[in-house]
Amino acid sequence: MQCFIYDPIAGGFSCHELRRSDMLPFTEAAPLYLCEFLGSTRCAACWTDRRFLEAYCTLKQRFPLPFSACGGFRRGKEGRSLFASRRCAGLTLHVGQCLMPKERETLRRFAIKSRLFSRVAPEHEAPTWVQLEGAPFAAGMLCPFPTIRPGETGVFVFVLQDFLALHGFPPDHGLTGCFSPDTERALALFLKSRGMAYGGKVTAEEWKLM
Repeated sequence: MQCFIYDPIAGGFSCHELRRSDMLPFTEAAPLYLCEFLGSTRCAACWTDRRFLEAYCTLKQRFPLPFSACGGFRRGKEGRSLFASRRCAGLTLHVGQCLMPKERETLRRFAIKSRLFSRVAPEHEAPTWVQLEGAPFAAGMLCPFPTIRPGETGVFVFVLQDFLALHGFPPDHGLTGCFSPDTERALALFLKSRGMAYGGKVTAEEWKLM
């Protein structure tokens, strides 16, 4: 399958053809395998961010007990609200499921103190694993994704393109991770079909429709 990894240093994506048993790039210091990243998700393509992968590796190296990941990424499905899920951005990992409860809580606190992640979910949200999140969030966390504008590149553009295709408005060039003119055209058509005008960016109002 294709795995797209955004590299902020290079300012773009690299595309890797991987099997589920393969190790993800940039995780050599503390391997994260594609099957761990996907969990039970079955798809032809996925995406994530180099910074998020490196943060996971750093946490795994620093924590005194061994642990593994048990999923986190998923692609959208028809009838499922994107607005309620942060997993579609490829910046969420579920880890520590095989640890004992006290060990898992120690890992949760360790991850919070590390400041490697934008958010570590509290126990009542993830009682049987530790949920690590690398996505930035709007104030009050009312929207799981930030405002994006034409010309931007990143995992959130992948989310937009993927859901436009799911709703029947695929950008001409498919999944690229770049908010290009063809993505704008597809977005404008999608919004028109929902009775909205395209305002030149994607805000919480547009994300709610996905």
